[in-house]
Amino acid sequence: MWMRLIATTCAFFCWKQGDLNSPPREFRMKVHLFGAASSPGCANFGMKHLAKENGDLYPKGSQFIMRDFYVDDGLTSAGSTEEAVQLAREARELCAMGGLRLHKFVSNERES
Repeated sequence: MWMRLIATTCAFFCWKQGDLNSPPREFRMKVHLFGAASSPGCANFGMKHLAKENGDLYPKGSQFIMRDFYVDDGLTSAGSTEEAVQLAREARELCAMGGLRLHKFVSNERES
């Protein structure tokens, strides 16, 4: 005997014209719901999966995502402005490969 558990599936049932004696139709969400209890874990998994799969193309961006992110917030430092710009570029390009838009970078460097 086996059991399959899908914790993040969101489904609902609908009865035609509200008749509970008729068979229900099942509808499933095709996207993950924002605010669901599992959302932070799913976001973290997705980001880290992208980083692992594309680490050879974007080593600095991958390392940043793997080590310095929690859900959708990343915090790190770099030794120079050029290194920080490269890290941000790699992380953005890496995320774009998964259809994610990484944005809202902030720096304490006056020239950046």
